[in-house]
Amino acid sequence: MAKKGVFEKESAILDHMQNFLEKDDVKDEDYKEEIKQVSRYYEELLDQAKLITKVSDRLQNKLNNLNAKLNDKNIELQNTIDELTKARVGRRATTIALFVAVGLFLISEGVVEPQIESALGPGNFGLGLAFKGVIALLLKPIETLSEKLLMKRALKEAESKRVSDQRLAAAS
Repeated sequence: MAKKGVFEKESAILDHMQNFLEKDDVKDEDYKEEIKQVSRYYEELLDQAKLITKVSDRLQNKLNNLNAKLNDKNIELQNTIDELTKARVGRRATTIALFVAVGLFLISEGVVEPQIESALGPGNFGLGLAFKGVIALLLKPIETLSEKLLMKRALKEAESKRVSDQRLAAAS
């Protein structure tokens, strides 16, 4: 059965009532009967409105709960992404620090120690060792500095991606 209109029955009742009110030769009993009938239709309509409102409220509560859960999952997901970004940046910073340390040790072995030996003589093994110790102590600050720089860059990239995503979502 095809629907002609959502409020077809209500429209028909309204038309009937308006036509009835336009009549001049209506008895009091007819008015009474029409008012009773309209009252029954109104009661039925009010019951339907109450039911629809109740169902709508339940659905809205479900939507609100689902939306809250979705927001919680989004926060959880963002935290996971942030942790993964920190781990990735930490690995990169460690790799950079390791390459810098290897470079400094190679420079120490190839340039600094021969300079120390030629200037002070071959007996100053402790000074070369102290220089290497300084290089070893610099590893952590080099790693920390690399990590901070890489993290700033990662945060900028993430922020620009979020802005871009928001613009795309707004354009859709």
